Amino acid sequence: MKKIFICLAILLSVTGCRTFNVNQAIKAPDRNYEQKLPTLEPVFENENEVKHWTPGEKVVRENSHFATLFYREVEKNLSDPYGKQKGYIVLRPIMHTTADTQAGWLILSMCSGTLLNWAGVPFMSTRSFYELEMEVLNNKGELIKKYSAEATDKEYVAVWWGYGNALAAQNAARYTSYQKALGNLVEQVMDDKEYIIKKLK
Repeated sequence: MKKIFICLAILLSVTGCRTFNVNQAIKAPDRNYEQKLPTLEPVFENENEVKHWTPGEKVVRENSHFATLFYREVEKNLSDPYGKQKGYIVLRPIMHTTADTQAGWLILSMCSGTLLNWAGVPFMSTRSFYELEMEVLNNKGELIKKYSAEATDKEYVAVWWGYGNALAAQNAARYTSYQKALGNLVEQVMDDKEYIIKKLK
């Protein structure tokens, strides 16, 4: 049994072809919207400790990677970063879960002496779920529109095509599910941009 786990570790260390790069994960894509919303102050409410803030006062920005991606989305795709502030856009993580599946994959590995893993059968899989909520407010803090989105992602630890270790797969699944949910929210907001622009005047 011990030899099998040693072989698994060696296999993954030398042949796992995918790695997780957090700097790439927090880059906002170029969504190419012709018209953006008026200038909005982004507010990220931490899922572990909500930062209380008051409209009209300076917003203290979070320094987490998830908050950074949100700020970049707002400044690059959603809102004019150079105009006079017309309101706020608030992102609130509601729920996040991560679940690993190892038992079934491990049985296949052990029964085949890792031969199936050389052929590309995963050692394990990990699934991440994110639920996010977004609000657009005016400068008085009055709600203009509220949105919600959910997303999941599944990644694998595997030779040749998967991630090289469990942590990399877990991080990839977590950030990708977050990206998907955030992207969905951005699309919902921009679908309502004419209504939002009218309400912010």
